[in-house]
Amino acid sequence: MKGIKKVREIFKSPSIQEFNPKEMDPSLNHQNDSEIEELIRQECLSVYHPVGTCKMGNELDCVVDQNLKVKGIESLRVADASIFPNIISGNTNATCNAVGAKCAELILKK
Repeated sequence: MKGIKKVREIFKSPSIQEFNPKEMDPSLNHQNDSEIEELIRQECLSVYHPVGTCKMGNELDCVVDQNLKVKGIESLRVADASIFPNIISGNTNATCNAVGAKCAELILKK
């Protein structure tokens, strides 16, 4: 809510007003706190892809080994962004495709 209010405040500044900005739907009709909260719950989402829930590595808290095998469970591998220990700086699509291809290669070598 603070972010939405801050952007509205910035857009009321003289330097921005000279560009004649107009607030648009869906936020236009959400003015008080409860309306803004409803807007956030309905419209906002993260652009970050979840990572790290099945972190790959050798540490004790890692779920997946270097062969993408889930530790302690036979015949189960993970091949998605959940194996990344940290979020990457770009879109995860290409890296997930590479991980999937590597996983297929590892399975076929078995």
